[in-house]
Amino acid sequence: MFLRNNHTMIKFLPVVLLVLLVGCKSTPSVVYQEGEVTSPNAPIIRVLPKYPKSALDENISGYVKAKFVIQENGSVSDIVIIESVPESIFDAEAIRVLKKWKYKPALLNGKTVNSWAETQLDWNHPSTKT
Repeated sequence: MFLRNNHTMIKFLPVVLLVLLVGCKSTPSVVYQEGEVTSPNAPIIRVLPKYPKSALDENISGYVKAKFVIQENGSVSDIVIIESVPESIFDAEAIRVLKKWKYKPALLNGKTVNSWAETQLDWNHPSTKT
């Protein structure tokens, strides 16, 4: 029994390794923090988020804090939701618009590099404005 289970595990090991390699390949190999670069990234295009209809209809306000990578070409990738209040209501819209943002990439000694960035997107229901 023990040998048969090991044989099954060995049989699927290449599949597991392939999945791990493909998953790792999409993440940039080196991503710099703001203090590690000689010139920080700068926003060029920021698409504003839409108010989700369900949240609008239910008078829900909230925010999403996200962390993401600004690629060497200025595009956004590897978006991670850090905090979401209320949880999950605005996440999909935040991710949708963040993917459309464009940046002047960070520089390290004159060369463009991948860098981390964070932002907070707010949704304030019109009924709560004074």
